[in-house]
Amino acid sequence: MRALVSANLMTKVMDGLLYAFATTYILAQGVHNNLVVILVVATATLLTFWDNWRQGLLARLTVGQWLLVLGVNYLLLAGLGLGGQSWLWLLVVVLIHGVAYSALGSILNHQMIGQADNLQRGLLNYTTLNTWSTLIGFVIGTSLGRQSPLVVSGVLLFLLILASLVLWAKDPAVLSLKVPPIQSEDAGRPTIQAKGYFWILGVMAATTAIWVPELVAAYQRQGLGPVWLPFVLPGLVALMILWFFRRYRAHFDRLSYGLYAAVTILFFLAWQGRWHLLLATLIFSVLVGIGQLAQTTIRRQYFEANQELSRPLVLQSLSVNNELFLVIISLCQYGHLNMGLVVLVLNLGSIAYLLLRPGNQP
Repeated sequence: MRALVSANLMTKVMDGLLYAFATTYILAQGVHNNLVVILVVATATLLTFWDNWRQGLLARLTVGQWLLVLGVNYLLLAGLGLGGQSWLWLLVVVLIHGVAYSALGSILNHQMIGQADNLQRGLLNYTTLNTWSTLIGFVIGTSLGRQSPLVVSGVLLFLLILASLVLWAKDPAVLSLKVPPIQSEDAGRPTIQAKGYFWILGVMAATTAIWVPELVAAYQRQGLGPVWLPFVLPGLVALMILWFFRRYRAHFDRLSYGLYAAVTILFFLAWQGRWHLLLATLIFSVLVGIGQLAQTTIRRQYFEANQELSRPLVLQSLSVNNELFLVIISLCQYGHLNMGLVVLVLNLGSIAYLLLRPGNQP
């Protein structure tokens, strides 16, 4: 279990590192759509899900083979530093990484949640690990934002080799695992229940993905440092909130919904009122932390409503719903819509629905 968690942690660190570096690097090139990296990552995740649904070529690769794909991809990133290619080359690297990471995440997350004592604890472990690893990755990625891609490639290769060695030495059986099939051969087309949770989780997950690049761009426009703060501070606050509720086992279902709505309104006022950017970042960080807590509850209820479906299908549907919303929102950005504010309004509507709905199922 420890080897699995360690390897999962390192792959998530690599993902956060590359995302933070790519976002910072591409914004520095003057690209107008600050969500272009999100669009590429979301497309990669949807491609992986579609291939797994069809049991195509990608679904046949093992963990060991996916790690090898990442290694070759990071060498391509080194080529960006050596050859001076444009930022489009970096997007190709991000796309390949997104496909490989999505497949690895499906395998490792499925194993980790399945080995937990109960579903709630498994989801809390998943959320905490994801927050920790993303925080570490963001710290490294933003600190390397002005470095050559060659340096970033070296760091990624080091983490990749370390993760591979941990699995090879402690739990070599994991290296032969493949993406779990999302439906059995003799089953009919599965139907997702509680679709309201599906859409609500997509909206809530989009909040962080949309607003972090927005805040980074604002820091760069104002020449305000440190630029890494919108990446790092939300993760720190989220970890503190998750630790508190895990430590004291507090009941947080409806409480988290109410707090999330209140802080969403406060952040909306801070952004529209042009409060100091550091204060707005702090409020946003609290919003992210409470949002992680609320999403843990909603994920548990979503799992419970879909107990008859395979766990891999439910896990991958949660990943797909995030990315589907991000693709739509990223494309809408080209229409010069203020998608950040649109997402905040959608969040308020979702929370109001959860608080006011008459039954237990949306």
